[in-house]
Amino acid sequence: MDKLFPHSSPRSLNTLTADGVEAFHVYPECRMTATGKEYRGTQSRTETGKLCKAWNEISGWKPTLSFLHQLPYVERLNVPKEIAEAATSWIAAQERNYCRNILFAERPWCFVSTVDFRWEYCDVPMCHLPQEPVECKLTKGGQEYAGLKNEDANGFKCQPWLSKASNTKSSLPEWMTYPDETIDSSHNFCRNPTGELGGPWCYNDEGSDRRGLCEVPFCFEVYLRSAIDGKVAEGYPECLLTLMGREYAGTERKTETGKTCLQWDKQPHGKTKDFKIAMSYEDHFRFGNPSLHENFCRNPTLKERPWCFVEPPDFWEFCDIPLCPNFTNRTECKWTKEGEEYAGSRNVTATGRPCLHWEESAKMHWMSFPKGMRRENHNFCRNMEGDSGGPHCIVETVDDPFLDIEYCDVPFCPFHYLQ
Repeated sequence: MDKLFPHSSPRSLNTLTADGVEAFHVYPECRMTATGKEYRGTQSRTETGKLCKAWNEISGWKPTLSFLHQLPYVERLNVPKEIAEAATSWIAAQERNYCRNILFAERPWCFVSTVDFRWEYCDVPMCHLPQEPVECKLTKGGQEYAGLKNEDANGFKCQPWLSKASNTKSSLPEWMTYPDETIDSSHNFCRNPTGELGGPWCYNDEGSDRRGLCEVPFCFEVYLRSAIDGKVAEGYPECLLTLMGREYAGTERKTETGKTCLQWDKQPHGKTKDFKIAMSYEDHFRFGNPSLHENFCRNPTLKERPWCFVEPPDFWEFCDIPLCPNFTNRTECKWTKEGEEYAGSRNVTATGRPCLHWEESAKMHWMSFPKGMRRENHNFCRNMEGDSGGPHCIVETVDDPFLDIEYCDVPFCPFHYLQ
């Protein structure tokens, strides 16, 4: 029988939002629709408490009609051949052992056995906040996006996916990847059924093959815009979880003396001496993209606390960012899918294995840790290099006790700002 590890469940987020809603009922650790095809949270337990098997451990499985609960085509006696053949690639594309609804099952599910392919539904709650589809994406590809944007980045109107021009270009397996419960003849919203790296797109000209990418922001970018407009969150990310503040992802743009910060991507004073020579300027920033951080106070180097570039003669100054109210109780959730900003104290992997102290590993990247590790060694889950799998740690193995990496289950923070 699987041993339960409460730390691996989003239900451990037993906090309330300002509206008194439990955190696991706030996107993205909940489902917006009954089928939950858009769900990209971190639930990894079934409704009976069993630990989900990793999707990459599944080989040779063939779907049955029970997984085609709402097949958007005529009734069938057998699973279409093209869907059965595509099942392997769909499974391989799933993240870790998180509950998902590939195909058209009634709701998110996962495998609980790799031998006989037993599976169970997961108890992923419905969202209380927000109650409308969110206009942002969690992942770069944005296949989970189920919003209502219906024009591309150039302003061209999207054509309905079931229009004559669009429908002839879409295969049955592609239809199964839509995050929507149903698609009718008027559905012309940006989607990414083909898994394009550029994100959601649409056909933008009736009768042609012309596609247009849609501008769908990351959810954390939505918060940045909201905060700039005056809707600033209380607590993290507008405060420090560590003294050094490497994890700070808030929107302060003034220094402690009141000077306006300069744009990071402009490198206003070049790559100053406190930037690591062996690393590119861009790699010092989360997501490897300084433009995403605009001119917000950050700590891309190992200064004492967040800072920013300013106009000469001073070149740079510290920012006055307060410590979070729960400073001694680390925030045990992540703000982005990759979780590079995570600075919590989780020190057990998703499978329950204890993490080793980072000083025991040759994989030391001091510049990327949220905490000043030269002052304090620890064994907390971290994401040093923007690993797409998220926070992880080193665990002991028989062959080599210092090089085995395992991921940690760190749930998303409740995105209360999307309501």
